[in-house]
Amino acid sequence: MRMLWILYLGILIMLGACDQFGSPGAGNQKKLSPEQIKERIHLQKRYADVKDRLSELNQIIDKATKNLADLKKEHHGKFYGININVGTMEPLGPAEASVAIVGFIDFQCDECALFAFDVLPKIQKNYIDTGNIRYYSRDFVQPRHDQAKYAAVAAFCANEQGMYWPMHEALFVYHNQLNQHSYPELSRQIGLDPEKLTDCLVNSDSVQKVEEDHRYGESVDVISPPTFFLGILEGDQLTDVIMIIGARPYAEFAAMIDVLLTMSATHNLIEGARTEKAALVLDASRLQKLVSQYQ
Repeated sequence: MRMLWILYLGILIMLGACDQFGSPGAGNQKKLSPEQIKERIHLQKRYADVKDRLSELNQIIDKATKNLADLKKEHHGKFYGININVGTMEPLGPAEASVAIVGFIDFQCDECALFAFDVLPKIQKNYIDTGNIRYYSRDFVQPRHDQAKYAAVAAFCANEQGMYWPMHEALFVYHNQLNQHSYPELSRQIGLDPEKLTDCLVNSDSVQKVEEDHRYGESVDVISPPTFFLGILEGDQLTDVIMIIGARPYAEFAAMIDVLLTMSATHNLIEGARTEKAALVLDASRLQKLVSQYQ
């Protein structure tokens, strides 16, 4: 019986030593109150949850990065390789759009008119009006078109009054009939301020803007209009750029837009996961320090 009591007391002593955070019997550990034990368990659970989420995020980042690499590899030959500036004309589409098109046009160009009336309305309906992309227009005047520069200047002046797209449409409607009398008449039709328009039309800065667009187009290998650059919109530039030359069928534009939208969504997924991961790494470190207070 005496031996049983000794054994029982020994077990009690060991249980007392185990009721602490850490290994049993560590002499430097303090006795925890029930409230402290409860808080310790709570912190340990939070820490475990954070570690699990970090593991999930690493898997998300790895999978998304692989998907992005596979997508770029699949369409490798289509990417242009440099960024494109969007220009200063009023765009179609919302500021939050993730993908954009920059089109270099000539207002006397038959293919440009074909794109404006056949392809662009479909892009607008399915992508611009749904908030997915923006469309920017830039000038690439052909010397053989005697009215193209004047038309581009008129469009620039309309843009100064917030009426670029009504003028854009009007100019293409009459693209085979343009002459020196066209611009005041078209301006009246779309409701521009005639005095402001006249001042703008004779301003050398307006002509310079059109010429700057042409020089920039040449610098990015535009040879003839219409030429289009599609890419992921970052500020005032396109990245991951795809070039389409000519008024290609709508389906060709839609296919490339879909690729870029997928790429943009994947980029955003990776960046979001990395941001959350960075915050959770800090959170894990903080929780680890809190847990250590109960050791």
